[in-house]
Amino acid sequence: MTVSLIYNPFTQNFDFVGTGGGGGGNGIETINSNNPNGSFNYFLVGANGITVTESAFTSTIGSPSGAFAFNGVLGTSQAAVKGNAYVLTSVLPTTVSLPANGGTALGDTIKIIGLSGGYTISQAADQQIILGAESSSLGALGTAFCSGAVFNAITLTCVSVAGGVFLWAAIDPPQGTFTTT
Repeated sequence: MTVSLIYNPFTQNFDFVGTGGGGGGNGIETINSNNPNGSFNYFLVGANGITVTESAFTSTIGSPSGAFAFNGVLGTSQAAVKGNAYVLTSVLPTTVSLPANGGTALGDTIKIIGLSGGYTISQAADQQIILGAESSSLGALGTAFCSGAVFNAITLTCVSVAGGVFLWAAIDPPQGTFTTT
């Protein structure tokens, strides 16, 4: 069976697109929580395998090889965890907080993808965000903000933990307009 999984921001679900397996033809099936048991689990065969879990509240894509787990975020706040990507679907601004300093190591990475509504990346004490030549203020009052245009994305990597200061930098150019405070 050949499949693709495409996030549909209008239905806030993943569309399962491909050739049918057990007697089905080509088609699109929207993965949502209309299943009587409230969730779907699919195993899609790829280079390393991909596990997709859909429930009434979250959509998660993970890989056994340790690649990013993609999480659908319906609300307006999310605590980020290293190794995760967040697809923000709220039409209202969403606040994503950087991972806590405890347990954060050099090279830890998060991804944020805003489909609409814009978002703010908040920091804790001893954290700072670097976006090219711009940087946020050090500490809990510093932020990075992205406007509400469709599809704004950023990947942040912890590039320094020297002196107890955790620097999170955009290694790849972010997509969208970002400002720092």
